[in-house]
Amino acid sequence: GRIAAASKVRIIIDADKIPLAPGAPNPRQAAADGEDYELLFAIAPNTFKPPPDLPTHFTKVGRVFEGSGCALALAAGELIDARAMGWDH
Repeated sequence: GRIAAASKVRIIIDADKIPLAPGAPNPRQAAADGEDYELLFAIAPNTFKPPPDLPTHFTKVGRVFEGSGCALALAAGELIDARAMGWDH
């Protein structure tokens, strides 16, 4: 939600694409949890080429649109307002 607000865009996150840590009960809880260690960032399509020696992988979890707000898209097509999800340090 904070990335969407700062960028003045609308972000839709696909719940079924969120990487789940061991013990995470479901994608909705994972999106709202404060004990994750994933890095979330937004880039233009086809612009990022990770260095070959980078010891990790990347997962596309959503899309950016014109508009405002942030939503979590569930498999059934339901959209949940995600602006307040996550941990605010």
